[in-house]
Amino acid sequence: MAKTIENESSSINLLGSGTKIIGEIISNGDFRIDGTLQGNIKLKGKLVLGQTGRIEGNIVCQNADFSGTVCGNVKVYELLSLQKTSKIDGDINIGKLSIEPGAVFSGKCFMGEAENSIEQTKVKEVNQENGLDLKLEMPLPKPTEEQKKKEQQGHAEKQAKFMFHKNEKKR
Repeated sequence: MAKTIENESSSINLLGSGTKIIGEIISNGDFRIDGTLQGNIKLKGKLVLGQTGRIEGNIVCQNADFSGTVCGNVKVYELLSLQKTSKIDGDINIGKLSIEPGAVFSGKCFMGEAENSIEQTKVKEVNQENGLDLKLEMPLPKPTEEQKKKEQQGHAEKQAKFMFHKNEKKR
């Protein structure tokens, strides 16, 4: 008879260095990867990717700390920490981001509420596919009297220089 584990959220899982898994990982607990995963991973806990770790697939988790390489999109609901040895080639969608100098990231970054960012991106992509390029236009603040005077002086100086050079060319 199989044993049912009610509270799996405290479990810690490990994919060791030199080990390769091809497939999908889904877990309610934390996971550390020092080997290679070719496939997607979805966790309710924290994902730690060691320096020798590599993931070729998409990631969804609560928190993440990367020191290894990721080739795929990353969605972290809370904090994503990129250590100096980490490399990401793909889009990230995160609540918060911490990056050490030396970390390499190539892709788009969406911060804030993860769900809203993904939905906004999908809407934008659909609009662009349909030939709609929606842009928000914000009114510029009205210039102060001092800014207006400086602008007028600048125009007067430019006009004077133009007239001077124009007269010089005639001679």
